[in-house]
Order: sequence, then C-alpha cells, then structure tokens
Amino acid sequence: MGSLLVVFFFNDRLSVLTSWLPNNRVLFRIENTLTGTSDHAKCQMDCFQVDTVMINHAFEEGDVQFGMSKTRATPQVYIVDTRYEDRLVRLSFETADSSATLTEVVLPFESLECNCP
Repeated sequence: MGSLLVVFFFNDRLSVLTSWLPNNRVLFRIENTLTGTSDHAKCQMDCFQVDTVMINHAFEEGDVQFGMSKTRATPQVYIVDTRYEDRLVRLSFETADSSATLTEVVLPFESLECNCP
C-alpha cells in the first residue's frame, strides 16, 4: 500500500528513486559526456537508418550490458541495448574521464550488412 502511495504522489520524480542504480548511473554519465560519434558509427547509423532520436531513447530506456562491456579497460567500453519501434539496437560507447564517444551501432537480430570502414 505504501509503495502505491509513493508512486501516486511522486510519479513525476521516480527517476530520483532509481538514479543510484548502476545502469542509470552509466547511462547518465554517457549522456552527459557524449562528445561525438566515430566515422564508423556514423556510417552504420546511415546504413541502418538509426537517428539521434533512437540514440536519445537509449539514454532513457536502454539497458547496459555489463557482461559484454569492458569496464576495466582503458578507455572503458559500454554496450547499451535499446528497443525502439520493434528494433533492437546495440550501441557501443567508449568513455574516458570526461568524454564519451559512440563507436559502433549494431542491429543484432537483423541481417543487414554495411560496408563501413
């Protein structure tokens, strides 16, 4: 009962309750330090018809795949999966202290191929 009251009264501020979770912390950090997109990722975005709306959706609804990510490497690489308009999109971000770069865009369950360098 108490949980329902919290949801009812604080529905517009529920992100405060979950912002401490690892997934949300990583997405917040990447979103706020995103400084660019690699040429390879730009080519893939054009080929797969992925736009910035889909990338922004990943920051709101994406799931960081910690098992696939390289969190102990330098630079760190985070893999983020998001479902947008019935398409699974897998994004790869390289992060440093104060910057993040989108380095790869993959559609794991689609058989599209791009000849991106």
